[in-house]
Amino acid sequence: MLSSQNDYTVIANNVMLNIPTSIFFAFVDYKIISALHRRMKSGSTVAHIVMELAVINTTVALLYVVVVEAYNALFADTEIPTAKGLLTALLFNNIIVLILENSIYQTRQTETAQKMAAIEKEMAMYKFESLKSQMNPHFLFNCLNILSSLCYENAEKANAFAKKMSTVYRYMLTLHDKSTVTLAEELKFTESYLYLEKMRFENSLHVDIDDMPEQHNRETVPSGIQMLVENALKHNKNTDESPLRIHIKITETGVTVSNNIQLRQYVASNRKGLENLRKLFAAYGQDISVSKSEDTFEVWLPWVKA
Repeated sequence: MLSSQNDYTVIANNVMLNIPTSIFFAFVDYKIISALHRRMKSGSTVAHIVMELAVINTTVALLYVVVVEAYNALFADTEIPTAKGLLTALLFNNIIVLILENSIYQTRQTETAQKMAAIEKEMAMYKFESLKSQMNPHFLFNCLNILSSLCYENAEKANAFAKKMSTVYRYMLTLHDKSTVTLAEELKFTESYLYLEKMRFENSLHVDIDDMPEQHNRETVPSGIQMLVENALKHNKNTDESPLRIHIKITETGVTVSNNIQLRQYVASNRKGLENLRKLFAAYGQDISVSKSEDTFEVWLPWVKA
């Protein structure tokens, strides 16, 4: 009878020890895994998981020895063998780690899929607005009118104008499979677009580009720079006496497009271009910066981190 009571006592004590200890160790596992994931941004690689197990098993082993020694000191009549218990604890703890790691991996996969879906949605809307803008009848009419005039005045310039116009539309029509482009690609497109507009506005449009060739491989959104240039032209007057001055500056952090303010009295605009650009960068987890002073309007676009 006494032996049976001792057995019940051992079982009860083990339950009282194991349940809170398991919960405590699972909490420790989660905190260590979360900390390692923040420090190692590569994701759940094999090397990552091996490192996690090494760190967690070392931590759990030390904690387990402390807990068991404290328990044995309190309940000397039901002493738990440290070595045997430690191996069992580590086995179950490794199972907990793998379950937590799988849960975190599945959560991140879901978040990544949702993020990509949001980016694709915003990119589709942005590309549609950009293409619609370039297909604007007024822009086409102006380009064709200039091209027609050049054909009579200067065949060489007419040929160059036609090539630049072709570059602009080819770029716009081939963006359907691209979420980002390099700065080099975007600058080439923007310069082609500016060539067409300078041919139209001549001395009433001044554009300066502070380039940094070492940044040409950085990623940006398609047509972002060009759209800001187009907005400046759309919303501001420009004459030979008061030219519109656009400044494009490339830095280590992104691209800044600024212009002097000479607002038109009336502009036929749906005001969606800048808003769509803001939403597109927000889908990448980034913000654009828009600032306006008494005489200058400026937009900063960060490099895209896909």
